Amino acid sequence: MNLRRLLICGVILAALGVRIPSADAQHSAEEIRRERQEALDELRRTEKSWETYQRSPGWRMNFGSWLSSSYAGSDQDDRDRSTPDLLDHVWDHDLRFYASGRSGSGRTRAYARLGTTYTLNSRTTPSIRKHDWIQPSVEMAYLEHDFGGAPFKQRVTAGRQYVEVKNSLVFALVADGLKYDLKTPRQAFEAFLVRQQPGDNNIDFLSRNPGRTKRWFSGMQYFWHYTQNQSLNFFSVWNKDGNPETADDAGQKHQFDSLYLGATFFGRVFSRLHYQFQYILESGKTFSDSNANNPAPGSRVSVDASAIHARLAYYFSGALNLSVHTDYLYGSGDGDAVGNIFSTTGGSGSLNGSGTGGKDSRFMAFGGANLGFALAPTLTNIRVSKTGFGFKPFGWSRNRLWSGFIIHPDLYYYWRDKASGATSDPYMIRGAGASKKIGHEFDVWMTWRLMSDVKYQLKIGKFYPGAAYLTKNPETLIRFKISVDL
Repeated sequence: MNLRRLLICGVILAALGVRIPSADAQHSAEEIRRERQEALDELRRTEKSWETYQRSPGWRMNFGSWLSSSYAGSDQDDRDRSTPDLLDHVWDHDLRFYASGRSGSGRTRAYARLGTTYTLNSRTTPSIRKHDWIQPSVEMAYLEHDFGGAPFKQRVTAGRQYVEVKNSLVFALVADGLKYDLKTPRQAFEAFLVRQQPGDNNIDFLSRNPGRTKRWFSGMQYFWHYTQNQSLNFFSVWNKDGNPETADDAGQKHQFDSLYLGATFFGRVFSRLHYQFQYILESGKTFSDSNANNPAPGSRVSVDASAIHARLAYYFSGALNLSVHTDYLYGSGDGDAVGNIFSTTGGSGSLNGSGTGGKDSRFMAFGGANLGFALAPTLTNIRVSKTGFGFKPFGWSRNRLWSGFIIHPDLYYYWRDKASGATSDPYMIRGAGASKKIGHEFDVWMTWRLMSDVKYQLKIGKFYPGAAYLTKNPETLIRFKISVDL
């Protein structure tokens, strides 16, 4: 990247820095997590830009920036006609600037990225601002160093970095702290100790002040490639909630300490059929719901939950790059958890510890999975069946303009685990006699890399409510995004 381009990016960031207002979240917790994850995946390549460097006597540096504009429109909240739409449509303009470097030996590397967002909202109520700036923030900043040699390759990473447990159902966040990696030809081990960023909510709505998180995570995972095509991953993650236990205005105490233990089997049955099976056990402590019918409001109760993710995918040969997949996901629920899961005025735990030995059996974690664009539920008190395929309709073309065009449709079916319990969607009927049938959704997303540094993406999702809702009006989400490497 030349000096002129670097100076232009610096001037833009400096100009953005004088903007004071901070945008409020307008989407569900899962939508925020999903959008953050997609942006993160798209930007991971900028972390590896040093790999193109040649060995040199000193440090080598690289700079770059990334701009994306996205449009989102939806008939939001139509599952409840009594609630007006918050937003008819939104334009988000994201700007990111990164710098990376590598020492002459290649053993030490550094990476930093800044980001800011400018939002244009369609105002449906006077309380919604038409223009929003999110102040520039340090999205990532870390230093990593390799030591040791074959067959024991080791790495230590310190700073604000992305940490993920395999498949991310349990933990997938950018957090501040330390991570250690050890790799051999057939095995790998990873351990980390990190603190969640301030304002990074995820399920931190359980806190009275979710914008000031004080949550620590420690964890480890072990990989064993026991055959050429089969692998096993054991992992554990411990979450320590340091937020205050004091009750909110509704008398509800909020604190959530959790421990996750799990295993993932993955590999190939034969060359083109891939599989994955992940099972997770969750334990810990939280507070019961301070409900008027609760004889022991705000008492500490144990967490006893579980989750499953099973997947089969087949990859066909040929120019179309056709692949077909089917997934089953399950997150346990609690029939006595009557409040909205992400509410600061109740629902922190089950009603009287669910009435079954004083336990809360809702699965809640700090990762997630793509469970649909329009409904976008979290994996709590829900069962999901997902089937889809992807292909390149012009994969046979020699023209690079069209060969990168991808179409990917998915069909989802949703059920509640416990019919009377709450999910992440507050509009569902709860209590005795409620239905398990949440509904189904059809999604399609298309991506097209027009040039090496320009990428288009279109997503369309339509959710059809089932018997778990009073109103059966379908909901649609449309999102168009263009990304440019500067």
